[in-house]
Amino acid sequence: MVVYVCSKLRGNIEEYQEKARQYCKQVVAENNIPIAPHIYFTQFMDDNNVEDRIKALEMNKTLITICDCLYVYGEKSSGMKYEIDFAASIGKPIYYKDEI
Repeated sequence: MVVYVCSKLRGNIEEYQEKARQYCKQVVAENNIPIAPHIYFTQFMDDNNVEDRIKALEMNKTLITICDCLYVYGEKSSGMKYEIDFAASIGKPIYYKDEI
């Protein structure tokens, strides 16, 4: 199963990216494939740049479409809510997981 990892990025980016890496490890431990764009996109896009953020959120919608489900970790940010709402609108299963 391909799992979209939905967790915070805004704020302490380094801390949240480390948490996302741990979430991805959990997904792999379940024999699934993690998709965590907030680890990947930040290598060449700036979340603090409005244009980059909008582009990233739109690209995330495409990734959510190809994933089997969403795993949601931790307190919801505005970006997470956007992703969760989109996933729900297209009928993707959404699972709430324990935060690290």
